[in-house]
Amino acid sequence: MDRFLGMDESYLLTPLSKSHIVGGLVISGLTITTLIAVFIFICQHADYRHPFSRAVHQWASIFIVIILTTLCLLSLMFVILEGWATPGSLAS
Repeated sequence: MDRFLGMDESYLLTPLSKSHIVGGLVISGLTITTLIAVFIFICQHADYRHPFSRAVHQWASIFIVIILTTLCLLSLMFVILEGWATPGSLAS
């Protein structure tokens, strides 16, 4: 399962804490997902052929929503995975 998540035997030999590994995965996932969302947004904007200058003032708020939504979903994924990995942490 660790190899599926991108960690191999060298994970056990590195002096990194769990927070460093999770932080790196969240930041890399946030970067990749945000770039894909921005690419889709630009392609969608180009498809409708609106004047570029009319939508620029709205782009900042849309990018903030994209980044916050991605960060929340990635953080929630790690919270759920930690709950499943730690017995008794998801008490009913």
